[in-house]
Amino acid sequence: MALVINNGFSIEQVSVAELRGIINLYKERSTEDNLSKKVGVDFGLPMAVAIQNKAVIGFAAAAVNKRGMVELSCYLLEDQPDVLLQISLRNFAEKNFHAVFGDDQGTIKKLTMATEDLLTWINKF
Repeated sequence: MALVINNGFSIEQVSVAELRGIINLYKERSTEDNLSKKVGVDFGLPMAVAIQNKAVIGFAAAAVNKRGMVELSCYLLEDQPDVLLQISLRNFAEKNFHAVFGDDQGTIKKLTMATEDLLTWINKF
């Protein structure tokens, strides 16, 4: 399922093919010290990716914040200030999140485990 926006970009579910672009964008946009090649838990679990001309221009990820609540964060290329893109990306990610994890008491635990598994796999390389 993809959402195509008239501005020339599409918003899609994340696949392994986009992970390299997502990680690179995260490292560019993150305020964390990126001298380390490892991706930290604040990376979250990518739930949606924005693609334009076959390149990753943004993504939204779900993470458990310090208060123990699910938080969606959007990361966009600096030259992508499009408000429609950010709103569409966040909405798509939120719908995808609820479709995958539901909205029950186990959501936080399931998200935490999925994020840890992804980070373990990413940080192996």
